[in-house]
Amino acid sequence: MANIIPLLFKLYTILNRKLTFHKYIDLNTLENSYYLYEAHKLGVSSNIIMDNVLQLTNRNEVYNIWRSGTDLDGLGSLHVSGDKVYCYSMFEKSNIPTPNHMVLKSGDYKNAIVFKKRIKSPVVIKPARDTGDSKGVFVRPETLSEIYWAVNCAGAYGKEIIVEEYFRGTNYRLLFCKGQFLGASARVPASIVCDGAHSINELIILSNRGRRRIGDILSYETVSRPILYEIKITRQVKKVIGRQGLRLISVGAKGDLVQLHETCHWLYGGQYFDVTDEISPVLVDACRKSVEAIGIKLAGVDLIAQDIKDPKRGTYVINEINTTPALLIHYEVQNQEKRRDVARMILESMFHLK
Repeated sequence: MANIIPLLFKLYTILNRKLTFHKYIDLNTLENSYYLYEAHKLGVSSNIIMDNVLQLTNRNEVYNIWRSGTDLDGLGSLHVSGDKVYCYSMFEKSNIPTPNHMVLKSGDYKNAIVFKKRIKSPVVIKPARDTGDSKGVFVRPETLSEIYWAVNCAGAYGKEIIVEEYFRGTNYRLLFCKGQFLGASARVPASIVCDGAHSINELIILSNRGRRRIGDILSYETVSRPILYEIKITRQVKKVIGRQGLRLISVGAKGDLVQLHETCHWLYGGQYFDVTDEISPVLVDACRKSVEAIGIKLAGVDLIAQDIKDPKRGTYVINEINTTPALLIHYEVQNQEKRRDVARMILESMFHLK
């Protein structure tokens, strides 16, 4: 029976991934469109070839881009950065702040509970390796059944999981290319502001007006930006609302902010804001050190911080590094007047145009 349980969770995870709405989003086409937009302005030749690979050519230099991955970093770099256990160990060697964490065997819910009790804090449970885009990540499971479920679902992705302290703060993405800092975006989970008259359910409906249905993708052009997706009312949304002592029928006090998701993902109704001009050099340097510690050319660093203007030690952590950083985090910002043309900067670096 003990051997059947992990298999059942693995089958559930595979089925869930096939049914999830992410399959309706052709993010590859969207990511290509940012590069195409900037390549046209720079005079770099572009061509979509087999399996939606974007091939860029300038003089005798050629680069291929597929699923946010570029020729700047190969499979070796992808494998290294995808190993969260290795990355955390390298960060610690370089004195880079990381979340308090423990590496456990998949399915080891007992030690996950022990860890949670020891640190006396909510936790995040996630696969130890080779996942991204919030796959297999469980934020703040509380009850025994929730922790059991999280440990086994995260464990379906591999032989080990990471249980780490839930670090309170805002999630940021900092983008680097060959050591150069290109821009930073805040990633804010879906939320609503109470008006003292409408219920939370009614405010979500009102908030969804003008938002796009999930799966509605437009190739990049400035006049149609930014894209903002609908907020779906799910069991997880109800749970997050409940943690704040509220229900969908609750009418909050005017001005109260109600968070609807723990995850700051775009496809869950999250929003992005460019904060390049606000972020402290201390945080930029910490993120740059993390990129150097892993050895990546094009990197998106996930930072959780409580204050980006005047950070103190203990108020921020480096959470992850991505060698295939999605540029939509920088192009789909709500404050479009501050948008950074990061694809142009990457192309300039690739083809030595500056």
